[in-house]
Amino acid sequence: MFLDGIPKGKIAKLMHRCAGYVGTWISAYFNEGIEALSDNRGGDHKSFLNEEQMRELKKILTTTYPVYAKGWDGHIIADLIEYHFNVKYPRGSIYPILKRLNLTHKVATKIDPKKSEEKISIWKEEVKKLYYL
Repeated sequence: MFLDGIPKGKIAKLMHRCAGYVGTWISAYFNEGIEALSDNRGGDHKSFLNEEQMRELKKILTTTYPVYAKGWDGHIIADLIEYHFNVKYPRGSIYPILKRLNLTHKVATKIDPKKSEEKISIWKEEVKKLYYL
């Protein structure tokens, strides 16, 4: 576009970028050629765990329970991955892994200690007897 006589400001507006951004790319083109315009950011976003390890992780998370905590959280899962697979993940990267495994993370809710499943079921049976005689 620039070589066709279109001003930097107009190119910036067309590309929804600032003129400085466009100027940087134009300078790179003139200094290093067309190769300088290639995107070298990487970004294939491959997991450090292979598919077999992901299946094993899902099995661990769905069939076991951490002994020293009330449930799985990001820190505990990161430690688990590091221990079992020798791969270190930051806590923030754990949640996309859970999503990939079709698992959700839930915040635990308080359970009223006064409520007993046994007492509730007895009460329900009594109510049924009273109203459905």
